[in-house]
Amino acid sequence: MRRAGRAGRQAGGFTLIELLAVMAIMMLMTVIAMTSYFGATRGAAMRGAITHLQDTLTLARQAAIMQRRAAHVLFSSQGEAPSYVICLHEGTGTGDATRKVLGLDEFDNREGLVQGGEVYNLNTGARTTIATVHAQSITTQDAIWTGECKYGWAVSPTVQLPDGFTLWEVPPGRFPLSVLFNPDGTTRTEDYTIRVLEETDTRGYGEVKVAGLTGFVSSAIVAGQAK
Repeated sequence: MRRAGRAGRQAGGFTLIELLAVMAIMMLMTVIAMTSYFGATRGAAMRGAITHLQDTLTLARQAAIMQRRAAHVLFSSQGEAPSYVICLHEGTGTGDATRKVLGLDEFDNREGLVQGGEVYNLNTGARTTIATVHAQSITTQDAIWTGECKYGWAVSPTVQLPDGFTLWEVPPGRFPLSVLFNPDGTTRTEDYTIRVLEETDTRGYGEVKVAGLTGFVSSAIVAGQAK
């Protein structure tokens, strides 16, 4: 009876090799699950970045038509992550970089002209903080105004891409500077093609396109994890 009991207990146990094999399988399944999770997360981030950029460009086109003013989507590579914002053309002023002053030659709308706000040089995409508001000019903190400069204020929040993503305009193969919509919603004759790239994964990318002349905006996932 004692021998039978010991034999029963031995038959119902696991050997060290069996336990190690089970642990190895569990670790492998965990790695696969985590890889799939992070892949799906990055894919969702890619889709979200593409969708939001497309929506912003569409909104800029609509704002240009409704306000009857040129709308600029300005891109910046400064800061922790690339960002973009919509600005409307307010006027064309005379800049003095030495004195850091922008003369408001054509300014006819004082909305947004507040001390501590930001004014954008639409020729270059540069922005500066308004230091002092005068009757026909503003003093700024940065010397970005030279000659005649188109200027405007942001009409949308500044949006940053998710961490690890960047933008690229093709051609000419550089970080995008701006996208311009005319007051009738049209744009330049050539397409704007902007890619959303994940810096650690060059196998695939998203693409947002503004059609030449018409200004219609579309997007697509080209390849990679964001499918």
